[in-house]
Amino acid sequence: MDVYKTMENQIKELQARMEGIEAAASDNSIEIVQKLEEKVLGLESVMDKRRSRHSEITENARKLDRHVKELQFKVEEDRKNYDRVQDLVAQLQEKVKTYKKQSEETEEIAALNLDKLRKAQQELEDVEERCVIAENTIAKFN
Repeated sequence: MDVYKTMENQIKELQARMEGIEAAASDNSIEIVQKLEEKVLGLESVMDKRRSRHSEITENARKLDRHVKELQFKVEEDRKNYDRVQDLVAQLQEKVKTYKKQSEETEEIAALNLDKLRKAQQELEDVEERCVIAENTIAKFN
C-alpha cells in the first residue's frame, strides 16, 4: 500500500501542479488577450484616423482639381478676349492709317485750292488794276 499511497500522493501533487499551471496559463492567456485587444483597438484608431485623413485629402484634391479647371477656363476666356482685342486693335490701326491718308490727301487738296484761290485773287487784282488804268486812260481822252 505504500506504493499505492505514494502514487496517489504523486497524482494529487501532479494534479495540483497541473491546476496551478493551468491557472497561471489562463491568467497569462487573459493578459495576452487583453494586450492583443488593446493593440487591435489602437490599430483600429490609427486606421480610422488614416481613413479620415484620406477622406480630407481626397476632398481637398477634388476642390483643387475644380479650382484648376476654373482657372484653366478663365485663362482660355482671357486668351480669347486678348485675341479679340488684338483683332480690334489691328482693325482700328488700319482705320487710323486710312483716316491719316485721307487727311493728308485732304490737306494736299486744300493747299492746291488755296494756291488756286491766291492765284485767282492775284489775277483779279491785276484785272482790276488794268481796269483802273484803262478807265483813267479813257478819262484822259474825254
